[in-house]
Amino acid sequence: MKNSVFNGIKMFRKDMGNLLFHFTRSRPQGELSPCNVSLPANSYGYKTAFEVLTEIIRSGKLIGSNKFNKGGHCCVSFTEWPVSELASLFAINNELLKCNKKPRYEPYGIAVTKDWLYQKGGRHVIYQSESEYTDLPPKLQWRHVRYEPPNFDFTWEREWRIPCQELFLAPQEVLVIVRDKQEAHNITYGFSQLTSGIDPNTGINTTWSQPSWMAVSLDLFGL
Repeated sequence: MKNSVFNGIKMFRKDMGNLLFHFTRSRPQGELSPCNVSLPANSYGYKTAFEVLTEIIRSGKLIGSNKFNKGGHCCVSFTEWPVSELASLFAINNELLKCNKKPRYEPYGIAVTKDWLYQKGGRHVIYQSESEYTDLPPKLQWRHVRYEPPNFDFTWEREWRIPCQELFLAPQEVLVIVRDKQEAHNITYGFSQLTSGIDPNTGINTTWSQPSWMAVSLDLFGL
């Protein structure tokens, strides 16, 4: 009974979803916080958000950062932003650009299910005051995010984290997010594998491209 009630709530609540998003953004030259992970020298040059995304796909992993984490905890972050609200998320970019500020999110990234990340050890963050940080047991302090309204309020990000230096991705568990259909095509077939076998319809040995990653373009949703 409890599960059926909960599933019904999820069906009607537009602010709830099953996906967690890790969005990339353009990276100025030298801007990295890789938590002691060795990276190629060319990783430190300027990269667009799409180029950062292709780096992630090529390596098959996300690199943890401690840049915004109190206590230097190395984590990979996600947002539980509902799909229905992605348009408003990227609209924030336009407002930041008007003020000559760097966008916080760009329409490139990956999505995983909550269940997948939860099984890996991911959890939603704990929003609390700085003074409450030490109230948390040391093994939970990586989940702390400062919350002292009105000056410090990042609850709108609905952040999840997983403590790690590297989070390895299983392509079958990942949805790649890009801006347009051409980029989705480039991801799907640019990272595909050539496969050979007998065509069951013709009985002829043939070769085809087997996509490794599933990509979706936001322009299909009018975003």
